[in-house]
Amino acid sequence: MTDEQRLKLQRLEKELGELKSEVGMAEPNRFFSFLDRAVKYWVIWVVLGALLIHVVYGVPYFESIQNSSITTKSSEYYRQLGDRMAEHAEFRAAEEAYLNALKVNPNNIKATHVLMRVQVMNPTIQGGRYEPAVVDSRLGFLKKLFPDDYLLSYWEGIKLRDQRESKGRRTASPSPPGGTRISSAASSS
Repeated sequence: MTDEQRLKLQRLEKELGELKSEVGMAEPNRFFSFLDRAVKYWVIWVVLGALLIHVVYGVPYFESIQNSSITTKSSEYYRQLGDRMAEHAEFRAAEEAYLNALKVNPNNIKATHVLMRVQVMNPTIQGGRYEPAVVDSRLGFLKKLFPDDYLLSYWEGIKLRDQRESKGRRTASPSPPGGTRISSAASSS
């Protein structure tokens, strides 16, 4: 820019200032112009703030997001492990895996649902036997909560079959103490 152009620009700025005075436009408040610029560049301020937090306190800015991701993945691992155990009728191991999933992430709805399903049979099993009255009440409650859950209907069918078999055995010989025996079909579900 030449000296002549610079002088012309200064005269134009002076004239503009005089026109603003005549019309009644005040000079913009310096605080608001600073605030306006700060808002325009908010991303830069956030990045600088994150960098400052990382340097001063040693805490990575995205640590909470990383923790959330790892927590979700760990909880899903335990839930899937519980699913595999339940498929092989390892109800105690499945329950333990689901409890671990919920310990890692208490908000894992899938783990809560399948834990309730597994507990239908698990806590009442003693020496390979279960108490039909307890299973009846648990199945009834869960069927109200999850009416479309095929596994609950399947277990109800196994329970009814075992009860019929138990009645047939009762006429031939006394029923074993502690309820009916879990059939091989129940243990393969």
